[in-house]
Amino acid sequence: MMRWMPLLALLLVGCPRDVPPVTSGDVADERPAFLGLDRPDIVRQRRTIERKLAVLSTLEGPAAAASQRRLEGALLLLQDLEGRAESLPRDQERAAIKAFANYLDAMLHAEPAPAAESGPQEEGGPLARAVDLARRGAYAEAVELGSAARDELYVASVDSVSLLRMLAEWALEADRPDLAVELLTDARRLAARVVEEQEGLRGLMDEANEALLGPAAAAAHRAREFQAVGELAAAAEAYETALELAGPEDDAVRALANRELEALLAGAAAKAVDLMARVDVLLAGEGPYDHAAQLLVDVEALPESAVDDAELLRLRAWHRSLTSTQGAAQAEANRAELDARLALARDRVAAGSYREAVAAFRELEGTPLQAQARQEARSAIDELVRQERERAGRLFVAARKQQGAARSTALGEVRSLLQGLLDEFPDSGYAGRVAENLAAVDRELGK
Repeated sequence: MMRWMPLLALLLVGCPRDVPPVTSGDVADERPAFLGLDRPDIVRQRRTIERKLAVLSTLEGPAAAASQRRLEGALLLLQDLEGRAESLPRDQERAAIKAFANYLDAMLHAEPAPAAESGPQEEGGPLARAVDLARRGAYAEAVELGSAARDELYVASVDSVSLLRMLAEWALEADRPDLAVELLTDARRLAARVVEEQEGLRGLMDEANEALLGPAAAAAHRAREFQAVGELAAAAEAYETALELAGPEDDAVRALANRELEALLAGAAAKAVDLMARVDVLLAGEGPYDHAAQLLVDVEALPESAVDDAELLRLRAWHRSLTSTQGAAQAEANRAELDARLALARDRVAAGSYREAVAAFRELEGTPLQAQARQEARSAIDELVRQERERAGRLFVAARKQQGAARSTALGEVRSLLQGLLDEFPDSGYAGRVAENLAAVDRELGK
């Protein structure tokens, strides 16, 4: 890593000083520094280094050792840059950091993936020369030399999907689609094998974690991995497994799994409500309904316990009725009928028949107009409770003026009216005030 430190110093000295240095008491811009590499760039560079280090680990000789030292230094630098991005102010040495990021990028692209053969190796192997040819536009020569380098690596059981893709791109530029198809076919086969190996590695990793951490802790660890990649249903199942496997000695694991599972399900439930509300809006429109179908798939991927099954079933049926060619005419007729029922409920509201209106709105439960009907029913209920509460107030005033048994009977009727409103419409916007009125009636009866 010391070999490129002089170059770093030279770059820093030579950087333009367009922005005056910032003193500790006058920071102009406290956002994190722009390093010339965002997080996806850093991930890409790290993977490039790790891939080349994996190849180098199979080789011997001074050239391979030198390459390994340079790449390890670059890896440390990436880690350092990633850490500094969180704390370094944006307007301090921004140009210098950008220049060094450019140097790092150039060094990585110049670093060859060496040929897989033991013993001393020359700097700039066939793959590096092929890359140089491609940069100069000599794609036919680049793909020929690159294919030869790939054959040498393949003999040593070293192959790469990214290498095959690069060669295929060169083959297309060299007007060799036949070779490109051959290379891409190999790349897809290799990628499929990698996926299979990943599944095998996952199973082996689970086994190793169980041996290291214990079954319950290993299941909780697996749940966090699923959650990190957005597989919430699998994560919930793994947390539940952790709780089932937790023994007396796993109190910490049990507490963690309970806490994480509760938070996961709460978040998933909120997400399900949001997704299904968006589906409801889309299906109420004129289409197309492809996006609604994808949102339903997203809902179905959530943990089952976080999803309202009845609502999901309603939306699925509605979507099928709208997207089925045979059912299109029937869906239109059904919609006309539902519109008429909604209009009838609204007419009853306009006439002041709030109870009848609420009953009509509730007949639209489980239909495409459910959301609209529920909203308008809440307004009708609030108006009904408001009017009945005012009537109870007038009756209360009249009851207090009476004497003896008549007074008690009248107050009892007021109490029954208020209690009935609370029982029938507990979610009304006036429920709190009705409860206060009921308490006042009880105090009066106590006298």
